[in-house]
Amino acid sequence: MFPEKFALFARPLPDAMCLITASGKILSANEAAARFLEIDSDVLCGMTLFELVTDSQEKVEQTLRNWSRSREMIPGPLKVRVGGRKITPCNCSGSLIQPKTATSPATILVRYQHREHFSKSFTALNTKIEQLQKEIAIRQKTEQALAKSKAEFEAMFNSIPEGVVFADTERRIVMSNPAIHSMFGYSDEELIGNTTEMLYADKADYIDQGRRRYRTGPDSESGAYEIQYQRKDGSVFWTEGLGTQVKNAQGETIGFIGLLRDISERKKTEAELLKYQEHLEELVKERTIALENSYQELESYSYSIAHDLRAPLRSIAGFSQILLQDAGDKLDGENQEHLQRIVKSAVHMAALIDDILELSRVSRSDMRLDEVNLSGICLELRKTFIASTPERRVEWNIQPGLVARGDYQLLYVTMSNLLSNAWKFTQHQSPAQIEFGLMDKAGENVYYVRDNGVGFDMKYSEKMFGLFQRLHRSDEYEGTGVGLATVERILTRHNGWVRAEGEVGKGATVYFSLPEKTDSIKPV
Repeated sequence: MFPEKFALFARPLPDAMCLITASGKILSANEAAARFLEIDSDVLCGMTLFELVTDSQEKVEQTLRNWSRSREMIPGPLKVRVGGRKITPCNCSGSLIQPKTATSPATILVRYQHREHFSKSFTALNTKIEQLQKEIAIRQKTEQALAKSKAEFEAMFNSIPEGVVFADTERRIVMSNPAIHSMFGYSDEELIGNTTEMLYADKADYIDQGRRRYRTGPDSESGAYEIQYQRKDGSVFWTEGLGTQVKNAQGETIGFIGLLRDISERKKTEAELLKYQEHLEELVKERTIALENSYQELESYSYSIAHDLRAPLRSIAGFSQILLQDAGDKLDGENQEHLQRIVKSAVHMAALIDDILELSRVSRSDMRLDEVNLSGICLELRKTFIASTPERRVEWNIQPGLVARGDYQLLYVTMSNLLSNAWKFTQHQSPAQIEFGLMDKAGENVYYVRDNGVGFDMKYSEKMFGLFQRLHRSDEYEGTGVGLATVERILTRHNGWVRAEGEVGKGATVYFSLPEKTDSIKPV
């Protein structure tokens, strides 16, 4: 018990009471004690128990030891000297109030009472002492809990890997953790009491942060920010910070807390990446220009070759045909067959050149995006096929109203190639069946062209869309092996895809997709 609390407790009591140490030094005394002992209270507080009694030192020391061992009032029949003159027989009782701690000595409550009044008030005093001891026990328990809580908080605070700073409303540093000390090079003693201005590399940032974030009021900013700070040695480094107000139970701002993370390495990496990106963009730009020039040269070269090849091919086919017509009867069957092969090969070569040029065109041409009626294209192509071979029996099933977003010319080439294949590979079926429609596959709109033709072995499905890849002999089914490669190129330009399924002798189905939104298509 502290002397000031004893004074509040003992002042109104009629009994003479003193608060002493275990060695007998008087710490405080109430007015009743001053009157009983006939000594001024100020003088009394500077005396010891040995000066107030006539008993031997050994007896007094033994009495003090007895009192310091018990929290119950123990009588100590000492002879008290009143006013330094007369000896008054009285009952002198004592009890341990607070044991010795690291910060305070043990204290004993001593009560002086005439023997005729002792029995009357002893019970009341014990009740008061018990009440006082309970209050002390509660206070000690609270202090222990606070000490434990403080220790746990400090352990947690010191173990945070990021730097943490507490500052008051004037932005004076109140507390900082070891991570801050390592980050800035300052000790805790160097930081406490100073404003956070000492940490900023640019004082304008300190002012700006105080205006925007570290101030009281409901409209102050919160959240993460990046800023440069300065270490004790003068070096500047980048940090990522997070700051907010600290409020008390009444909602009043009592300070600020800032959490800092050193991002110097990240900033260095970002700078290197930016430099590399700029260099890479320059390289890409240079190579794109070079590639475009190469494409233009290749395109010119392709057209030049095509033009140069077409003339001799026409001559070969034309003169061979004339030779067959004018002198065919003079040639035996084998030579006539040779000439027919020459004509057929020249025609095939011309078709191959046309298909290659078409593939080049669809890969390079500008795309004009629009709503394209795929069902309408199929109906138009159906008329062309029927007119070319009217004797064939073909059952057509074209789903009406199928519209896609894309380039009309390119999608026309796509549908022409797919339906041409279906028409070609069903030529030995009667009736042939050709179908075009739309289905939902896993939430995606998928178009398809299906036929009941010769089909194909699925182990070759990955080869179908390669350039010059053929799954059937040219003497059975004509073709150059470029059509499906052209289809795959066109659909890729539309950000779509294509694949095929089939079974030998049971037909084939080609599936393909087209994006539903215009902005997903990237014109080349």
